[in-house]
Amino acid sequence: VLQCPPLHGFSARAAGRLSRRLGGFAEGVLSPFREFSPTRKLFFLAYGAVFQLRPLAVCYLLFRAYDVATSVRHAIGCTSMAVLAGHMPVTAVGVGPREAAIVELFSAYGSAEVLLSVGLLLTATVHVIPMLAGIPWSAWVLKRLLQRRPEPVPGQNEGHDCSCGTSPL
Repeated sequence: VLQCPPLHGFSARAAGRLSRRLGGFAEGVLSPFREFSPTRKLFFLAYGAVFQLRPLAVCYLLFRAYDVATSVRHAIGCTSMAVLAGHMPVTAVGVGPREAAIVELFSAYGSAEVLLSVGLLLTATVHVIPMLAGIPWSAWVLKRLLQRRPEPVPGQNEGHDCSCGTSPL
């Protein structure tokens, strides 16, 4: 769908038939892909694949560092389930369920202490350290985003004070 522009319109129209809001959402999500060249789209696809494979690679390398003898196939399969467990909405950054899943799923390969260490280091290297590393750039990014904000058009919201956060509609 992302690589074929004619499917963008079809997908947005099909979503719009289900719900006007859903159609608007689909149009908003798909419209940037019309603007990118095929090379740029492939770059984003490759970047997304690397980004999604990062926890699997980090976990496997941590197993190797701790001398936890597991196969690549088992590491990929069970780490994927642990990452999925970490996406439960009841936790901050997935801490807890991800580590418990790693301890349980790899219990035949190492001690609970080592496996818990792997889980905590996985969380630190994949989530916490990148977040902390991004803090110095957040002010710069926010400043640039605010500079790009379009100026309000005179007369667009006549008779309505926009500072209250509500829409005149």
